[in-house]
Amino acid sequence: QRWLRALPLEIRHHEIEHGHDVAFDIQSPLDAVVDGHDAFDPGCTRNRAIGRSGRGSIAYAPEGPRLTTYFLRDAPPPPRRPSEPSDPSATSEPLNEAAAGEQHRALWVWNTEELLRDRAERHDFLDFIEEQAITRVFLYLPAAEGERPAAGYIPFDGAAMGPLLADLRARGALVYALDGDKDYVRPENHAGVYRTVERLAEHNRVAPPEQRFHGVRYDIEPYLLPGFDLEREAWLREYLATLRQLRSELSVPMEAAVPFWWSGLAVNGEPLLAAMEPLVDGLTIMNYRTNLEQLQRLAEPYLAWGVEAQRYVRIALESVALPDQSLTHFRRGRTGRLWQVRLGKADVLVLLAEPAGNPAGTTFARAYTTQVPASGTTFRGQRDQLNQLLPELVRHWSAWPSFAGAALHGYLETYD
Repeated sequence: QRWLRALPLEIRHHEIEHGHDVAFDIQSPLDAVVDGHDAFDPGCTRNRAIGRSGRGSIAYAPEGPRLTTYFLRDAPPPPRRPSEPSDPSATSEPLNEAAAGEQHRALWVWNTEELLRDRAERHDFLDFIEEQAITRVFLYLPAAEGERPAAGYIPFDGAAMGPLLADLRARGALVYALDGDKDYVRPENHAGVYRTVERLAEHNRVAPPEQRFHGVRYDIEPYLLPGFDLEREAWLREYLATLRQLRSELSVPMEAAVPFWWSGLAVNGEPLLAAMEPLVDGLTIMNYRTNLEQLQRLAEPYLAWGVEAQRYVRIALESVALPDQSLTHFRRGRTGRLWQVRLGKADVLVLLAEPAGNPAGTTFARAYTTQVPASGTTFRGQRDQLNQLLPELVRHWSAWPSFAGAALHGYLETYD
């Protein structure tokens, strides 16, 4: 809203359905535009309270004559980070990937060792990158041949990876070093994690420009740790401390992958996303659903955060094979396998091998089980649906200037 009030605006009605733009001026005061409750008249004249000089723009989704949603589109504010240079490898400054509405299609790649070892597989991979117009690759850092990762440290071989980075750049794709593990938030692993950062910095210092990493991408998922929900804020504080140290060590763009359900979390009374704002250049949202409405809705809090925080946001879709899951429902009973007990200051649920009565709390007995198919989470085996939904999703998400493109999780699985 602060951004809106600072801009002289031209209102643009974008008819996606009919494939054309209809531009017109708005009669209402700017505050009413922000609140989204005033009617539009294509024949009205510009209100002096809105437009003094210059131009900005808004794309919106109307219901009849009423404004229901507003999005800023093609007049973003001056970014905190410089726009992406023509040769990103020649600079060490963080970049704004969504500057001037720029979008990229990104891809996770975990099978780096195979690509380095197998020339035929590497050739097919590079062809895939070019054919699918992939412009950002999150390339996993494997340990060098004969070495093993230890306590957060990955002794990768930059000389072996450099030619692959150059081949990807020649096909229009810049590479982020992909690193991360749930245990990276443990203090005993921090020294090893930072050693990897030092190794990355040294690689970029000595490698030819075309063989440098464009940035670093962290997949640190502390919610996978046992007991995370019992001490959620404590683990999130460790997560933020880890990112803070990494940020201080890096001179290239740094982004993090986060799950869609993190948008409502808080740490020390502050929204988690607000705490992450100074620590990352952008986020990739693991928006792992296949339903169109869910994919649109779950991404929106992050895209709005990106506008406010002036950070770029990628939206990721799942494509790896996942198992179907079972969801078991319980109800109160005299005996059962699920007990609710008090552990310190928290109530916890304990699943027993055999039904029994709970002498110190509530007992739950199994009521019924429902199946949760993996097809609701991953596009694996649903290539046609992915191809159909992706353009529509990109059109929807593009209304936010923070949107930096879609990302696909899993190279080998994406188009099997």
